[in-house]
Amino acid sequence: MKKSPSKCACGEDFSVSYSLHCPKGGYTQLRHNIICDTLAPLLDERCHDVQIEPRLQPLDGETFSSISASLNDEGRLDIRANGLCHNKSIRTFFDIKAFNPLAKSCPKKLPDAYKYHEALKTAKYEQRVIDVEHSTFNPLVFASTGSSDPSATKVMKRLAGLISEKRNEPYSDVISFIRTKFSFALLRSCFLCLRGCKSLRHPDACNNSSSVIVHEGRLN
Repeated sequence: MKKSPSKCACGEDFSVSYSLHCPKGGYTQLRHNIICDTLAPLLDERCHDVQIEPRLQPLDGETFSSISASLNDEGRLDIRANGLCHNKSIRTFFDIKAFNPLAKSCPKKLPDAYKYHEALKTAKYEQRVIDVEHSTFNPLVFASTGSSDPSATKVMKRLAGLISEKRNEPYSDVISFIRTKFSFALLRSCFLCLRGCKSLRHPDACNNSSSVIVHEGRLN
């Protein structure tokens, strides 16, 4: 890619693939947040009690069969919403994963990568959500290249049906709108990973003497 640095700010060789999962600068976390902020307003249009980063109830001696299950009393998931399922009283917790399918550590086939990340999320949270929160759990996995796993696709289709019914608009238009929103959200996050500054911040000018700043900037 033209005008790209040879080295990443973290010291590794820079490449398009590496930039999409380098943690330097916080852009991978920002990608996750962009997806979360895209989904939450859509859920809020048709669901109830939609909350971003809801805290899980503290454990009271509960144990889980999965050794990787979350036991953190301060644990949070990404989104909670009531009413997405056909039974309007059912509460669903969502946890989002956005990954780089070009990473060396990622399974080579995209369906396998989806299953791998779904399994990690399910093992960590599903039993706790069912047993302690008495709710359902739905992992949502997105590839940074713009696609999503079957679980996320199913959620988008269900949400499109509900919004289509409310707005009295064709389902095909609504599902296209939702898919486009997520595609652009992922695309925007990729640009941030590629072009965002990952170097250390310069010291704040306000830490310098005000007199020096005024004099050098000829502000008086």
